[in-house]
Amino acid sequence: MALETVQCRLQAPEETLKHLWKLMSDKNTPLVNQTLETIRTNSKINKWISQGYIPNETIEEMIKNLKQQPKYQGVPGRFYDSAEKLVKEVYKSWFAVQLKKTRTLKGKKLWLAMLKSEEELLQETSLTLPQLQTEA
Repeated sequence: MALETVQCRLQAPEETLKHLWKLMSDKNTPLVNQTLETIRTNSKINKWISQGYIPNETIEEMIKNLKQQPKYQGVPGRFYDSAEKLVKEVYKSWFAVQLKKTRTLKGKKLWLAMLKSEEELLQETSLTLPQLQTEA
């Protein structure tokens, strides 16, 4: 998957730029942070971790509920969409990292379970210690 970074320069009157900055800093960023926190503290988080994803409807419902709060009202619709997409991407990448760590841990546990002490090997093979060392 190729990633592209797009840069653009918003050219608008200073008042418009200030208004957009205020929307982003006072409404959008707290909305994203609150949604991330709501997911993190949700009782279903362990289920989602094991599934490797959060159902889209869940995130959409969380954003919809937060929209009702006075501090998140009055924001253009694309800001809500942007917050929703950002939260989905954050958790998608976090779940991928968790899955990789889980697989690594599972592999290491499997490897450790296969290792046996010299006494166990001697009992299973009915060899002497020098013979076992030679075979190894």
